[in-house]
Amino acid sequence: MSSLRTACIEADVKNVQTEDGANQLLLKIEVNRDAMMEELVEIEVNSQIDDPDDEEDDDGDDVEVDADESDRVEKHKTKWLRRLKKYEKYAKRGKVDKLERALERQKAKHAKAVENQRSEEYVTYKQYKVEVTKNLILLANLNITMRLITNRPV
Repeated sequence: MSSLRTACIEADVKNVQTEDGANQLLLKIEVNRDAMMEELVEIEVNSQIDDPDDEEDDDGDDVEVDADESDRVEKHKTKWLRRLKKYEKYAKRGKVDKLERALERQKAKHAKAVENQRSEEYVTYKQYKVEVTKNLILLANLNITMRLITNRPV
């Protein structure tokens, strides 16, 4: 996989004036995020993405290494899904600042992967995480706008 097939959509949330307009944009954002998540999972499964911080020394036993690698990938995926749930809660609550901090960390990790000349799949994986977080920031901004339109407290 050489590049992103799906990137975060561009939308001006501040120009949304009606609840119907907000709901239509919300649907587009969710469809976009779902497409990115499918591709992210595909990358994880196909290339066995691993976190370099969790690497251990190779003891020469191929069977054990494969099992360890599989366990590490599964742990990494579990951590990401847990973080993603937290980020989705932030988006629902309109916590843009927290999502922006997470985005900055992810951008730094992506830049580090590029700088260290990691595999193309790994760099793409990191870029997808950045795009998913951008999508959630868009969703958080939309939720704030929807609350303002419907006069619900933020």
